[in-house]
Amino acid sequence: MATKEEVQQELNDILGVDLEFSDMKSDDLEHLHSLVKNGALIEPLMKHIVKTQGKSALEEQVDNWYPGKIASRLL
Repeated sequence: MATKEEVQQELNDILGVDLEFSDMKSDDLEHLHSLVKNGALIEPLMKHIVKTQGKSALEEQVDNWYPGKIASRLL
């Protein structure tokens, strides 16, 4: 099992950010890591954008996306 620091580092690597997760419980951090790694946070957002604003709006969002942009809003 990975340490909290290892999970934090991998999550930061995936998101392309350098966020501090020390206040987060280990179980919550692992759950967030799992959600991010499996795309579970981004997929519903993409579906919502297409449904409410259309496919072109999603394409614009993707073109302007950078790693960690969505996660930084959530945190």
